[in-house]
Amino acid sequence: MHSPAPPRVAFLGPPGSYSHSCAVERFDDSVQYVEQPTIADVFRAVSPEIPFGVLPQENSVYGTVVDTYDALRSPEAGQSVFIRGELALAIQHCLIVRRGVKLEDVQRVMSHEQALGQCSRFLSERIPNAVLMKVPSTSAAANAVACCGEGSGEPESAAICSAHCADMFDGLEVLETGIQNERSNTTRFYVLANSLDEPLPVATP
Repeated sequence: MHSPAPPRVAFLGPPGSYSHSCAVERFDDSVQYVEQPTIADVFRAVSPEIPFGVLPQENSVYGTVVDTYDALRSPEAGQSVFIRGELALAIQHCLIVRRGVKLEDVQRVMSHEQALGQCSRFLSERIPNAVLMKVPSTSAAANAVACCGEGSGEPESAAICSAHCADMFDGLEVLETGIQNERSNTTRFYVLANSLDEPLPVATP
């Protein structure tokens, strides 16, 4: 007799994002993770097929995550998508670059707007001339930097993300660690579900 398939959880991808880390910390291997390209897509994905989702809600330094706030104001909120819990994750931002790139080489910094805001002091003091570029997630920024190799025609770029991303994408390394404005930096996440009755997955002990 086949075991039932594990429940599916939508998260803001690619893998390596803080949403992914938070979801894995909560659910471990008790679920199947389904990445989504944007916060709005995570919200829309929560359904009978993907009964759960994890979304960043608020940062202790930079405040409300606007895209999540907008999603929760949609007609589906409280009708087919419900908040079933909160999670918290300590955030330690790093500056990730292609291997061998120095700080003075960096012309552009990419990340989610929350991460850019949380690291504003480092950016203005250490690389004030770098162009700041918003992307849907911190791990999407790391992936973009990995793809902007020599000869690509793109400006030399860096990503603000977790140190974990340097291991997940080929050719990257951590240039600076702990670049957030405040040492104590926490983001809260919502656990979403398509039902008030569906039991939340439980991580395997």
